[in-house]
Amino acid sequence: MYIIIGPENKYHLAAIATGQAPRFDYRLIADLNQGTVVEAYPSPSGLTGGKLARTLGSLQSNLRFAYQFVRSLPAGSVIYSTGETWGLPIGFVGRMLPQRHFKHIVFGHRVFSSNWLRLLRFLQPTLAVDSWLCVTRYQARLLRSAVANESVPVTAVAQAVDTQFWRSDLAEPIADRPTILAVGAEMRNYPLLFAAAPYIDAEIVVLAASTWMETKREALTTKPENVTLITERLTHSQLRDFYAAAELVVVPVYDTPQAAGITTIHEAMAMGKCVVATRSLGLPDSLIDNQTGVITAPKKIALANSINHLLDHPDRRQKLGQTAAQRMRHSYSLEWYATAVNQAVDSIAMDIAPILKVSTK
Repeated sequence: MYIIIGPENKYHLAAIATGQAPRFDYRLIADLNQGTVVEAYPSPSGLTGGKLARTLGSLQSNLRFAYQFVRSLPAGSVIYSTGETWGLPIGFVGRMLPQRHFKHIVFGHRVFSSNWLRLLRFLQPTLAVDSWLCVTRYQARLLRSAVANESVPVTAVAQAVDTQFWRSDLAEPIADRPTILAVGAEMRNYPLLFAAAPYIDAEIVVLAASTWMETKREALTTKPENVTLITERLTHSQLRDFYAAAELVVVPVYDTPQAAGITTIHEAMAMGKCVVATRSLGLPDSLIDNQTGVITAPKKIALANSINHLLDHPDRRQKLGQTAAQRMRHSYSLEWYATAVNQAVDSIAMDIAPILKVSTK
């Protein structure tokens, strides 16, 4: 089995070795299946320049990589592409070769994009892709509509979390402990949180180390007195300390099919924190209203009322957090994720013989 990734973060690897960062999920997949991790070229977001130049540069480099890589594969190989950046070029090259001697599974991340779905619907007949994975059941339905071939499985495999790292007992105390914590910047509805803040009698810390926050800060309403905005990039260990100190974690997101906030939600849940999120199509399947957290309407008073109620009822808040942590450990750990992906790989690997037989005619 070959696991295709972008350029690996060597600094993160070094931090993992010292217990200062969560593990990479693809490394567990490789260990479980004796797979080989292969680094391709960066996605457009990993390059510099304008959007068009970055897109074309990434596509050209990864098409070249795909051509060279696929031609070198031994017969009967299985490829797991961890993203479309590498999956689409490999799928295209695989379909163009006179003989296809491998099986291919791709994890789709941009399923929320209507333009991407239209592109996939157009390209699907030209792609050597035997199975698709995505992050939520809602996205699986969208992906299924784009992948018209019913013989190609589409499976939701939720984003996992390293439950061995995201643990409160490993955190260091924080002197100025936040009562409420918000983390991340992608598709975050911080104007809503800022509008709700005056109705919340608690300190709120927003960790949003992102150029998005730098450019959008002026567009936000005037920052309320009970909100502290931190834009410095933190280490994973520092972030863990903030999670551990918070009474609850709020995730205000815009309504989108994108799985915005899923990393924050799963990290907080693993830490045993009660999560309050605003309603969105892209919320993870793990977050169940009044079972593993709270989902509220995207209105300032509704958000403030949900937060205030949980602050006033610590027993309920703690019970939701404990249930969330149990759910993460049992059904969303990296070990669970690696097993789920390998099961999907095994299901197509068992059918490699017919592919080889057809391709040699």
